[in-house]
Amino acid sequence: MQGYDAGKVINGTFGECWFDGEYMAEVKKLRLEVSIEYEEVVKVRSLTPGQKMTAVKPEGEVTFEKVSSTVTKKVAAAVQAGRSPRFTIISKLADPEAFGAERVVAYNCAFERLVLADWEHGSLTDENYSFKFEEFELLDTI
Repeated sequence: MQGYDAGKVINGTFGECWFDGEYMAEVKKLRLEVSIEYEEVVKVRSLTPGQKMTAVKPEGEVTFEKVSSTVTKKVAAAVQAGRSPRFTIISKLADPEAFGAERVVAYNCAFERLVLADWEHGSLTDENYSFKFEEFELLDTI
């Protein structure tokens, strides 16, 4: 039976994040994705329509364990200055048992909200931020 080595499946425990050049050891979860929008193209002598890409929508979400006010201060400073809170986020996933490492950078990440307080008695506290970004670059791939 052919397959793949299960030990090569990448473990998210080895994920890392840099937020505007600052290493964020407290990152818990990071997602960067690009949704692709299509328009239907009707073709002559075909019952199956084609698809034409018409737009892309890059967006993401990052969750930090609440250790400090680092992200809150950066987002708040931009908002209070009347500027759009925009940052650069780098993701690195490097499981030592995998074939290699992936690094992706998202530029011009526009945060959609400022979290000032979000906690619950008896629970560990996270900060969750969603954002849209304009450009990305694959720095390292497997």
